[in-house]
Amino acid sequence: MKRILFSVFIMSFLSACQMYTPEHIMKNEFDVEQARNLMKTGNNKIIGNAFFRQAGGGVVTCAGNTVTLIPATAYAEERMLYLYNSTEKGINRVIPYIRSEV
Repeated sequence: MKRILFSVFIMSFLSACQMYTPEHIMKNEFDVEQARNLMKTGNNKIIGNAFFRQAGGGVVTCAGNTVTLIPATAYAEERMLYLYNSTEKGINRVIPYIRSEV
């Protein structure tokens, strides 16, 4: 009897831990040519430093972390609007522990 109750408890606990991810149907399709044109080598450079403010107020550098730049296509903008509710900055609504600030 204890084994059955324990099994039911474990299954209930694990099913409660399942993360709900709402489905979003994209209105824009990913345009490979548009992204390829935006990623062509040009005359511009991106140079800068990244800092992160901790919950306690301290500021730390993000040196050594990978930075990924995404071409500003209509598909990417729709995706950022869905995830962050903004194309400028925000907190990820689907996975709440991911932040994006520009």
